[in-house]
Amino acid sequence: MTQMDIQLSNFNINRIRIFTALASLLLSLQAVYFDDILNRDGIMYLQMVEAYLAGGLIAARTIFDWPAFSILVAWIHQITPFSIETNAFITNSLLFLLLTDALVLISSIIVSSQRQLLIASILILCFMPINEYRDFIIRDVGYWAFCSLALYQFMKYMQTPSFSRATLWQAFMIIAILFRIEGTVIFLALPLFLLFNQPFTIAFKQLIQTYYLLLISSFIIILFVLTQADIVSAFSKLASIPSTYLNLNKYSEKLITSSEIIETQILNKYSADYAPLMVISGLLTMLVYKILKLFSASYIIIYLTTLNKKSTSHFPLYQKLLFYFFALNILILTIFLFKQYFISGRYTILALIGLLLLVIPRLCQNIERFWLNKDLWPLTLIGLALFYSVADTATLSNSKTYIKDTALWAAHNLPSGSRVITDDEFTFYYFDRESTAVSLCVKPIFRPNDFTAEHASINPYPSGFCSEEKATDYRNYDYVLVVEKKRHPELRAFLKTLSIKRIYYLENDRLEDGASVYQVIK
Repeated sequence: MTQMDIQLSNFNINRIRIFTALASLLLSLQAVYFDDILNRDGIMYLQMVEAYLAGGLIAARTIFDWPAFSILVAWIHQITPFSIETNAFITNSLLFLLLTDALVLISSIIVSSQRQLLIASILILCFMPINEYRDFIIRDVGYWAFCSLALYQFMKYMQTPSFSRATLWQAFMIIAILFRIEGTVIFLALPLFLLFNQPFTIAFKQLIQTYYLLLISSFIIILFVLTQADIVSAFSKLASIPSTYLNLNKYSEKLITSSEIIETQILNKYSADYAPLMVISGLLTMLVYKILKLFSASYIIIYLTTLNKKSTSHFPLYQKLLFYFFALNILILTIFLFKQYFISGRYTILALIGLLLLVIPRLCQNIERFWLNKDLWPLTLIGLALFYSVADTATLSNSKTYIKDTALWAAHNLPSGSRVITDDEFTFYYFDRESTAVSLCVKPIFRPNDFTAEHASINPYPSGFCSEEKATDYRNYDYVLVVEKKRHPELRAFLKTLSIKRIYYLENDRLEDGASVYQVIK
């Protein structure tokens, strides 16, 4: 055992883990306390919880076909006195705690002093891409947390191969897959890293260990689900992977269609052959830009501050593994990008976590050096960057409370028995949960949108269908609840043509967006 190993074995890691856990809970509490309105996916997950509690797995599956997160929230709700929404936030806060703890554990393997581990903890806690979603109700946090825990166990397995480490790695990955199906790529591909770093005979034996639970559980699950139609239906997305993501014809057809648009609408006829190249390079550039942007200017500044300083990688094998982990996540993003032609910031978080883990040894070594040398200039710059990173996610620039407050006003002030129409998802959610004697119907007002289309096709929803009101004519209703945004002037112009009178209005002064309650003039 080297002196470095002895030093690492004597770390007081648990104190730093406790500090990180408490700080993570405080950050989540602050984010939830100052949250103004639920995220759109959060509303869907809460509706899935309600559907599961009312009608079981099949009812939840009719809303979304990967219901594990909502089932977890439902189970927690059944053993606590809190509301479904509160339990969802509690669940996410605990998952964020698991995530930050897992990242600290990984950092304890790749840094070389207790001071560096404390620095790594602070870098993790201040990381903007993670904190950005602390006030969201999303399943992704469970995916990030259990993938990170699985990565930690895999690194420990590489350090000391054992049956227990292999079992934990696989168990955590199976749980991660229950949150997001993309985990199957990491589950199948990460152990292949062993083939690149050891003789084949040793690597093959270790591969059997790191896959054994997958093989056994797959066989058991196949036998089990054949007799459980509810489970097959609820997780049907797993069976659709080959046709959805591995069908190369779909990718080529979409590329050809997009290339033809660029070829005919943009390029000169003599440059038509470059259309596919423009589509591919444009999409890849978008992905790179998204990664750099979401990594945040603060952390890019911190990295550049340490760039001209030498750093030594004491654990090159782990650095290679982390790069491989990062590359796998980039591969997942690339596949999704070429399938959908867009990328959500939320989908990049695990790749960004991999990138952060890649640079943490350099950052921690050099920040520690700045501290020991009392080098105030870079320390001040790094401190300001970290402060900005936390402050930016802790403040609300564009409050949407006007939507919530307008919906609540309408729920408590409109006459009993009134028939109300809305086409806004947030308005519907906050109005409907008040359980008033007012009949709220989800129908298009100006033109159909995603929410009204989905609401009309998905059953069961607890309310909002108003099946007796087949007509979309606003004159069949007594009141209209509508969100008016500056970027949609055509809606505001359309409302002026209707026989309605505004009786309540709240506005976001900065954006000039508002929510209105109109009375229908009959």
